[in-house]
Amino acid sequence: MTTQVTRRAVSAGLGALFGAASARPALSQAPERVTYLTPFGFLIDYAETMYGTSGGFFAKQGLDLVNEGGKGSAFGIQQLTAGNVLISRTGGTDLLKAYVRDPQLIAIAGVYPKDLFWVISHRDKPIQGSADLAGKTVGVISVGGATENLLDMMLAKASIPKSSVSREAAGNAPSAFELVKAGRLSGYIATHLTVHRLRSAGQPIHAWCIDEVAPSPGDLYVTTKRTVEERPETLVRFLRGVDATLAAIGATADTPALIASMSKLYDIPETKSPDRGVASLDFARTNFAAVHRAKLAVAPATFVSARDLMVAAGIIPEPKDDGYFTDAIRKKAFG
Repeated sequence: MTTQVTRRAVSAGLGALFGAASARPALSQAPERVTYLTPFGFLIDYAETMYGTSGGFFAKQGLDLVNEGGKGSAFGIQQLTAGNVLISRTGGTDLLKAYVRDPQLIAIAGVYPKDLFWVISHRDKPIQGSADLAGKTVGVISVGGATENLLDMMLAKASIPKSSVSREAAGNAPSAFELVKAGRLSGYIATHLTVHRLRSAGQPIHAWCIDEVAPSPGDLYVTTKRTVEERPETLVRFLRGVDATLAAIGATADTPALIASMSKLYDIPETKSPDRGVASLDFARTNFAAVHRAKLAVAPATFVSARDLMVAAGIIPEPKDDGYFTDAIRKKAFG
C-alpha cells in the first residue's frame, strides 16, 4: 500500500526535523551519498551540479553527490517516484502535470527560473505575439512535451483553438531555423541558448520570451514529500552546495578551467564544438548569476499562472491543492 505524505504533514514536521538535524554535527565524518538526476545527459547548462561535484563544493557540505544523466522529464519523474534518485531537475509545467497524477512530488527551489523558452520566427515574417499564432505551423522541441504545453497555454490565453495551430517536432538546435527559412515552419519554440546562438551567428530572427504572455516556473529542483519529511538537512546542504557552486562560477574568469574540471568526470556535448563550450557556459553565467542573487527562490505567482493556463488549455485538471511546492527547505538553507 502506498502512503501519501500530505503537505500539512510536511509542514507540521519540518520544524521538529530541522531542530533535530541542527542539534547534530553539521557534517559527518563520511560524506552522505546523494544521487541527482539531470534533465538530459550532461549539458553545460547543468554546470551548477557538475562543477559542484568536480570542484568539491558539495563535498564541503558533507555530500558525495553523484550526477546521473537524465533522459527527459518523464524519466526523471519515474526515477524520483521509484526512489532511485533523491533529487532531480524538471520544468514547472512538467511538475504540475506529474503532480496531478502523483502528489508525492514537490519542488524545493528554482534554477533557471525564467526566460527559458522563446518563440523564434523570421524577422521578415515575424510572429509578434500569441494572436499571430492562429493558423500557423509551429515547431516544438518534442510533441507532447513542455514546449507544446506552453504553446497550448499561449493559445488558451489568447482564446485561440488548439486545432487552428499545427505543430511539428523541431528539436532545440539552431539548425531548426532553416525550416523557418524554407517556409516549412512559421516559427518554433526553443531555449534562450538557441536564441543566443542564432543571434551570434547573425541569423535574421525575431524572438520573444514566452514568459511575457504565459509566465510559468522555469527549471525546479524536485524531490518527494517523504524526502522533505525524512531528510530535510540533506536537501538544505544540497541547496547550499548549489549556491556555493553558482558563486564560484560567477567569480571565476577562467571559463576553460571550469569546463576542464567538469570534463574530467562528465562527457559534455558542448565541448565537442570549436570553442570547447566556452560560449555556452559564458552565456549561462548570466542566468546563474540571477539564480545566485535570488538564492534559488521561485516566484509563487508563476505557479498560479501556469496552473490556471494549463487547466484552461485542458492539459491538466484543477489540482486538489498547492502541495507541489514548499519554500521551507530553501529558507532553512539561506535564512
